[in-house]
Amino acid sequence: YTCSQCHSGPDVPAYKIYSVSKHGNIFASREKGWDFEAVPWKLGKDLTAPTCATCHVSLLVNDEGAVIAERSHQMSDRLPWRIFGLIYAHPYPKSPDITNVKNRGGLPLPTELTGEPV
Repeated sequence: YTCSQCHSGPDVPAYKIYSVSKHGNIFASREKGWDFEAVPWKLGKDLTAPTCATCHVSLLVNDEGAVIAERSHQMSDRLPWRIFGLIYAHPYPKSPDITNVKNRGGLPLPTELTGEPV
């Protein structure tokens, strides 16, 4: 079974929403080059965009092997966490060149982690 088998109906559209998102499009175009058998998943090496498993269950490490998220078999364990991305809607940056967008912490994000636009 995959996530899409249960999460694609009108009452639970999570997979359909994911599949048309930026991350879903990256997955669709690059999945053949990703190593889904690797344990743990090294972000940026084994995969380059989040999947359902990335955010909900998989063991994730950075380049140095430091654990970012422990493996879990309880799908709801990470629901209250924001492992990746922004939890707030935000205005588009004023310039289309987003290579220079950084928040006060130096992260390449259009908002502070509190939601305040940069």
